[in-house]
Parts: sequence; C-alpha cells; structure tokens
Amino acid sequence: MLSLIHLTNYSTNIYTQYKDASNLNARINLHDLYSTNKQGWFIWLLSSLQLSYYDKVLGIGCGDGSLWRNQGANYNITLSDKSEGMVNDDRRNLGDKFNYQVIRCEAIPFLDDSFDVVVANYFLFYLEDLSKELLEISRVLKDNGRFICSTYGKEHMKEIDVLVKKFDNSIYLSSNNLYEVFGKENGASILGQYFNDVEWIQYEDSLFVDNVDVLIAYIVSCHGNQNEIILARYQEFRNFVIREMKDGLRITKDAGIFVCKQIVKK
Repeated sequence: MLSLIHLTNYSTNIYTQYKDASNLNARINLHDLYSTNKQGWFIWLLSSLQLSYYDKVLGIGCGDGSLWRNQGANYNITLSDKSEGMVNDDRRNLGDKFNYQVIRCEAIPFLDDSFDVVVANYFLFYLEDLSKELLEISRVLKDNGRFICSTYGKEHMKEIDVLVKKFDNSIYLSSNNLYEVFGKENGASILGQYFNDVEWIQYEDSLFVDNVDVLIAYIVSCHGNQNEIILARYQEFRNFVIREMKDGLRITKDAGIFVCKQIVKK
C-alpha cells in the first residue's frame, strides 16, 4: 500500500511538473548556456536519428519540441505527449511543420507496423508501466524499424546533488533515482527483452556554470522536495551557492542514446 501511495504521489508530481514546458525550459536553459560540447544535445541527437524524408516517425514525450526545431517540415513526423499543455507548446513553438497528437504510451492509437522510427528523449524513466509501454512501442514499429531513446547514468549531474545536500542533507531533487528506473547502466537489459540489437552511444559533454541564478532556476525546477526547504530560506541558499560557486562549478554529464533494432517477436 505504501509503495502504491508513493507511486501515485510521484505520478501526480510528474504530471504537475510537465503539464506545460515551464519547468522543462529551466532545465534545458542550463544545458544550452553552459555545456562544454558546443554542438549541443539536440543537434547531436537529431543528427544521430539519421532520418530520411520518407521515414514515418513517432516522437513520444516530446516536451517543448526543442529536439525538432532544426528539422525541416515533414508531415511524416508525429510529435506526441500525454500532456495537452505540452502538445500545445510544441505546436506554438514549431508551427505547422509536423503532426501533433495527445497520446498515452500504454495505448498508442496507431496500427501495428506504422512507423520506421520511434523516438523517446529523456522519457522512458517517467513511464508508470515500462514493460507495457515498450510492448506498445515495438508493436507500432515496423520489423526493420528503429527505436531511439535517450537516458543518463548514475554519475549524471552528481555535483548538483552534492551541492544541495551540503546546504541541507534532507533535500532530494527527485523522489526516485530515474537512472535506476531506466538508465545507462540497466537500459540495455531492459530493452533487450524487446529488441535483439541494442547499442549505447555516449554523448561527450560536461557543464561549467558560473551564473548563480541560472543554476538555482534549474534546482527549483526539479521534482523533489527542494522547494519546501529552499524557498523558505531563499536568500540563505543563494548566498551559500554564491560562496560555493566563486570559481564556477564543473558538472558531470553522463548521457547518451540507445539505438534499438530487430524487434523480438512475441
């Protein structure tokens, strides 16, 4: 019962976080401004998809559409999210370049073998029933299609956790360790139940942050308990971060993509 209550509370928190793109944008902003890899995550990921104009593509959990801003107009691409607010943000940000649809991954409203490529960017670890939703993804993917999904490992952004816990050890930035749900370390074994060919591709990057307010905006956008503590002691926290960041803060990034092929027949 306690685990069910925890899951329900976590799911409610995730829904609140992602009912629109505002919290997501605060996190993207940190990476856009302070990544040491100047190619940038979204450009790298889009190029890694290796899409042809004729590929039928389904993007799930598309956030604010940042991944697709440099993709030319193509009505073979359908961008989706379970949040109507996110889908509206996609349409507002990208215009009439693509198809848009509100979709829940446990019941994807397309026929079997509909897509050449399915893309999930930092999304799978938020799903409530990963096995059911991966079955749905493999169902709508053509036999020779590709499923490309991003995630990160246990070392990702670890310095920010260290920073907030140094201020107050009771702070956590996520009620779940998302990389334990689906991450770099366990992703291949999870995906291997649905695909015979699973390859990890690392994105080489780090952050060097010297702006206190951008870092704090990132921290308060997270989906843990940090705001219960930080907002009541905001000036104290800001002064603490200023002292800790006097020479800037270097932050580890440990992220990449799994490229999956050859669907396991059920």
